[in-house]
Amino acid sequence: MATPVHDDIELRAGDDWEIDGKLLDEAGAVLDISGATLQWMLRDWNGAIVINGVHPDIAAIDATQGTVRIVVPATMTYGLQPGRYTDAFRVIMSGHPSVTWVGQILVAANPWEVPLL
Repeated sequence: MATPVHDDIELRAGDDWEIDGKLLDEAGAVLDISGATLQWMLRDWNGAIVINGVHPDIAAIDATQGTVRIVVPATMTYGLQPGRYTDAFRVIMSGHPSVTWVGQILVAANPWEVPLL
């Protein structure tokens, strides 16, 4: 089964981000993530990692139902340039990593940041 692609998301640089998701297994059933390691990353248009899974707060809202929330503070989104980014979420259970979603995030300009000239 191909990695699920989430619907496009639009967020603003300089804001706190909250991204909610429901994780599914390869058969499309709810993925129980009890005891799993959760990782998330954001890549820019060129593929460079701009935010990795170490720093955002990733929490299981309901581990047995596979629901998660990724909280990225404004201090991490402040300097992002406007444009399209790719995010990916990975679950590691029993030492085996599995990418459970990828998708596009459109980052709108931070109205408080001085533009680059």
